[in-house]
Amino acid sequence: MTRSDETIDRQGVPVRVLQAILTTPGAGDLLALTQAAGFPVGPGGVNHFGFLFASDRDVETAIEVAVRGGGSLVRRGVRSEGRTHETFAYVRDPDGYAIEIATQAILRRTLRRS
Repeated sequence: MTRSDETIDRQGVPVRVLQAILTTPGAGDLLALTQAAGFPVGPGGVNHFGFLFASDRDVETAIEVAVRGGGSLVRRGVRSEGRTHETFAYVRDPDGYAIEIATQAILRRTLRRS
């Protein structure tokens, strides 16, 4: 378990983001519980839950499962920040919880020789 306390820029406004991140070493899994000042808070008192998936197809499957189970797709996209590239989606489950589902890849620089 790791705890994170950072400030991000949200449309020019600094926002403090607190996270508790649960991972299994070597397994590539991640569960992030996130709370951020000024972000909407769900019924459990946190902004959203986050799950990291192995592939973009896994993200699409999770969206389908959430919608089929009575949830809804809120937003999806792709973003790159620093050395991280991410395909993501936010869904709401039937109880109103916001859930982030994503893949992440570390971008590696390729050196070209002339």
